[in-house]
Amino acid sequence: MALQILSKIGYKNIAALVRKEHQIEVAISLATDVIFVNELGVQNKPLNKQKFDFVLDTVGGEIASVLIPQISYGGCMSMCGNAGGIKLTSTVLPFILRGINLLGIDSVNVPIKDRGYIWEKIANEWNISQTTLISEISLEELPQTIEAIKNGHHSGRTIIKY
Repeated sequence: MALQILSKIGYKNIAALVRKEHQIEVAISLATDVIFVNELGVQNKPLNKQKFDFVLDTVGGEIASVLIPQISYGGCMSMCGNAGGIKLTSTVLPFILRGINLLGIDSVNVPIKDRGYIWEKIANEWNISQTTLISEISLEELPQTIEAIKNGHHSGRTIIKY
């Protein structure tokens, strides 16, 4: 959804970070560039080559730690996930010498009036439903879908029809 929203609000140079081959097709349809996790390198310097103006991180952990030194001067990183872990290892140099910002995103305690505004944009102005990856399955297909999720072979949202 994040890639869809960024595209709808006018961003042109969007890179999607993928881990698995089966994610490439979806990433290509939503982004201008696809980067594999292993192409990021490792966090071995407090400052790395400036590659990204904005990073929307949904993973956290080591991935976030590797990306912070690659954020351009005046850039930002927003964080909304922790599937990759809750620890962040970095120095203060990207924040001081490049003036980057780290923004936390909370979806749990957002006031209902603010949620309504965002939901309205998603449903109407941004209209991302046309490109959202959604599949419908029967209750009988649920065990196979759960297995696919556990094995990392599932993408998008699944609706169970009964």
